[in-house]
Amino acid sequence: MIRKRCHYITLFEILIVMAIIALISGLAAIGIDKALVTQRFENEAGAIVNDLRLAQELMMVLDADVHVKFSSDDNRKGIEYWLEMDTQIDESLQRLITKKKPVLTTIRGVFFEGDASDQQIEGMLDLKFLSKGAVMTKGVVRVSISGDDHPPKDALESFICLTGYPSPISLIGTREALELSCTDEIKEEQFNETVTQDTLSRLPDNLLEKPPTPAPQEETKTDENSSEKAPEDSSTPSPDNKRSRSRAKKPQEQPT
Repeated sequence: MIRKRCHYITLFEILIVMAIIALISGLAAIGIDKALVTQRFENEAGAIVNDLRLAQELMMVLDADVHVKFSSDDNRKGIEYWLEMDTQIDESLQRLITKKKPVLTTIRGVFFEGDASDQQIEGMLDLKFLSKGAVMTKGVVRVSISGDDHPPKDALESFICLTGYPSPISLIGTREALELSCTDEIKEEQFNETVTQDTLSRLPDNLLEKPPTPAPQEETKTDENSSEKAPEDSSTPSPDNKRSRSRAKKPQEQPT
């Protein structure tokens, strides 16, 4: 009679399998958590871009002066932002536009890179869309998952380019892409403004300079056309005509 040997799973083997499953589950959980944070960050950044587009469209279509303001939450739970309008429109529509947006919980920092002299007042960031595009904020808005001015390299961040005049507003994912698109436009604008100011500063001096007086020229002869005699009037008889008429009027002498 042949006996069959049964292979049993030992406790050590079960522990190894459980350790592998726990390791894989942990890695998957880390990946899922990171994906969720990335998705939330992109959703909040996209909402900011949509509201900036709305502010620009209100400025262009309704000729409204719009401010997009950011401020840290009093409870330090996140960042609040909302739209303010200096122009009065329909009350229900204005109330819908200016109501506060959901607090940004994933985005922990909103920074402005540019001329921030009139943009950041008492910890509040004010982005302006005024006078149908004549007065607009020009610079780069950086949104980051970190609230530090110098975030770590692996921190999520995106950029929004504001050119200072009505133009498409989009979200830029990397600093390299920003330098290729937005920064070149802003540098070109600054260069044009510098050249224009330099030219205008030189214009008064050029206008005040008297042109050199030309050397006196000799009097030119009178035009031959002016020296030509006027055509004789047909009513004024010429000497030849006078003679012929006198001859015709002279009576013929009678023969003696």
